Parts: sequence; structure tokens; C-alpha cells
Amino acid sequence: MEAETMIPAPILPEHYAHLAGEPELVEAWDQEVRLRQAEAAKLGMLLAYRSRKLQTHRDQHAFARAAVEKAVVRDAAIILSATESSARRLLTSAEFLQKKLPRTWVACGAGSMDFGRARRVAQAAEDIAHRDDLLPILDEEVIQKAPAMNLAEVDQWVKQRIPELDAEAYNSRCERARAKRYVAFTHHDDGMTKIDALVPTVSVASLERELWSSARKQTDESAEGDRTFTQRMADEFTSRLQRGTTEQREAERDLQQPAPVNAKISILVTADTLAGRSNAPALSEDKSYVLPASDVRRIARDPRATHEWFASGTTSGPDGEEQITSVVPLGTGYPSNGWDEVSAWERSVNALSKTSQARFVTGQLREAILIRDRTCRADGCTRPAWAADVDHKTPHEQGGKTAPENIWALCRAHHIMKSHGLLPFPGHDPPEGDLPGRVLEHESNESG
Repeated sequence: MEAETMIPAPILPEHYAHLAGEPELVEAWDQEVRLRQAEAAKLGMLLAYRSRKLQTHRDQHAFARAAVEKAVVRDAAIILSATESSARRLLTSAEFLQKKLPRTWVACGAGSMDFGRARRVAQAAEDIAHRDDLLPILDEEVIQKAPAMNLAEVDQWVKQRIPELDAEAYNSRCERARAKRYVAFTHHDDGMTKIDALVPTVSVASLERELWSSARKQTDESAEGDRTFTQRMADEFTSRLQRGTTEQREAERDLQQPAPVNAKISILVTADTLAGRSNAPALSEDKSYVLPASDVRRIARDPRATHEWFASGTTSGPDGEEQITSVVPLGTGYPSNGWDEVSAWERSVNALSKTSQARFVTGQLREAILIRDRTCRADGCTRPAWAADVDHKTPHEQGGKTAPENIWALCRAHHIMKSHGLLPFPGHDPPEGDLPGRVLEHESNESG
């Protein structure tokens, strides 16, 4: 009789522990684990097939062996009813995991992690594939962290972690990537055009926030009268393209230089990188992208840009991750110009220690909350805090203070759940069924 496959327990936040008692969800988890185990077993068989075929032709010429590898990919594609390119990517990622990140590979086989998350790690780790000293560190961290993360969280984590492990390799990859930039226009037969572009992040990161803010503030006065949020963003983007084709040319003709852009991005960078003592990259406030040190220093020293500097202090949380616990406003001056870190901390006030008498969160307190939270604070959500509602955990009208400990960033979807009593969070009882709650004012970006 075949031994029963072990099913690892789901990793749940403490305030979601009650889900382990829901029979349908328990069965769904069991099926998910079996699917993961089957996926890993499938990939293992494909790698074994590849190894056997190459072993059979080990004494042949290199050209012949290369042809055998192509044939293996073709065979895998045919048996899986997949394209050869997708089969090749599967085999490449699986082989990398098996050889370079063996503990992560074992975790896939056990079902504690799905191949999608492991594959994202493998793709990110290609930059350090030659670093036998770093790969075991990453492998250990993956099996400790990734099983409790979803794919979006893993993506954010590896974007930050790989550059931390080898900043020089990351900077080299950024230089290579710049050579791949392009823009392409595909004109469809329905009067619409698709724009596909690969451009430096530093050039467009602010544009995303500008389009989002403009679309959020717009009152829909279109002929249809019911434009969606994404349609308003598209209309704003189109409008800027049309304005740019004329205004930019006029600015360049009159001033012989591009017109400055009124834009905002928020990044977290070390003082050593700013001072040139380190090439550690910067991470966007919302964890969505990483910028090489050269770009960061260029932004910081741009005389046309207006900066607002903050110093953040961190402590290690229960899970070992650094958490921002203090945010000190430093003003608009470049901090490396005569800036003394110790005296700056002593004479400044931690914005995360402030309390406001107002209902809405504004000014430096709001900036500090966005820096601290970075993303929506609902478990597993990676929506940026700057696009979220700044909400009171205990509602203002129920006596909740406008203070950092009672304020968090929630994306609109999770804000609605919380307002109806359907979002568990530490210190509050889990929801019981469909509970009525307050009606959320959808037009407010700072509902309490």
C-alpha cells in the first residue's frame, strides 16, 4: 500500500487562524498542495528525461548534443501541449532551482511552495548564479520567507534582496538593460493603438503617480458620463502625449533644453549611497522597483528638482524584517551638504510620534504613514500606500485618535472590507459571517 503523501499545514497570520477550521478551505488547501507536488514531480520527470537523453549522446559532438537539447524541449512541448518557448522556460527554471537552489526545489516537491514563486526567485537569482557564496544564503532565506508570501510579495522581496546581496551585479544588469529600451506602436483595426515601451524606470515612475492622481481627482464630464478609473487614466495619458508633442518642441526651441516635469517619486536610499561611499541601490517607497545608485545620485543632485528629505529609523520586527518606526523630516536641503546625522536626529521631531486633532491625515503625518506602511497593510496586499486610503483602525467618530498607532494605509478594496467588519487584523476579533458595517465614502481618499 502506497504511503500517504504528507500535507504541510497552511501558514496563516495569527488573526486568520480561524480559517484552519473552515472545512471547505481545508480541503481546498489539501488540493492545492497536491497540485504543487504534482507540478514538481512533472518537472522532475522532464529534467530526468533531459538528463537521460544527454547521457545517451554524451560522446557526440557539441553540435549534436545541442540538437539533442532542442529535441528534448520539443518533446516536452508536444507531450504537455505547450509551445517550445514555454517548455524551454520551464526546463531552464527547474534546472536552475535543482542545481543552484536545492532547498527551494525540495520545498516545491513537498508542496510548501508553488513553482510560480520558486520560478520568480530563480529568474531574479540569475544575476548571482556565479556566486556560490551567496546562493546558499538566498536558498535558506527563500524557504524561511517565501512559503508565507504570495507571488506579488515574493516579487517585491527578490527585487530588493538580490541587489542587496550583490549591488555591483545589479548595477551591471541595469546598464545592460538600458540597451534594450524601445517603444513600439501597434495600430489595430478598430481605431485604437497599443503602445508598448521599455524605458528607464526613473523616467516614468513619477508619471504613473501623476496619472493616478489626476484620474482620481477628475469629475467625469465625458459624453458617456460613466468613464471608469482606468479609462480616465488612459485619457489623461493621451492628453499628455498630445500636449507633449507641441509644448516640448516649443520649450526646446526657446530654451534649448527640455521643459522640466512637475513630478514626484518616493525612494528609500542609504546615506552612504548618497555620499558615494556605497553603490547600494535605492528601493521605491512602495517596493515596486529598485533604482541603481547612479540614477539616485543624479536625481538627488538635479538642480531643477524640488526635494523633501526624511530620515527613517528601523527596528527588527517579530519576523526579523526591518520595520520603520521613526520618520524625521529634514527639509528640502541636500542632506549630505553639511548634514550631521546625530544632531539632525536630536533637533528633529519624529513624525510618527505626532497626534492630530483633525479627522483627516494630512501634511507630515500623512507622509510619515506612507513611508512607514509603504503598501496596503492588509495581509498579502501589495497595492502602493500612495494609491490607498489613509484610514483609522478605530473610526474617528467612535473615538479613534488621528495618531500613527491608529492609522494605516488600506487599498480601496480592503478599506471596504474593513468598514463592513470583514478584515481581521491584530488586536481585533475575526469576523463572524457577513457583518454589517459603516458605508464607505468612495470619493474620499482619506476616509476615517
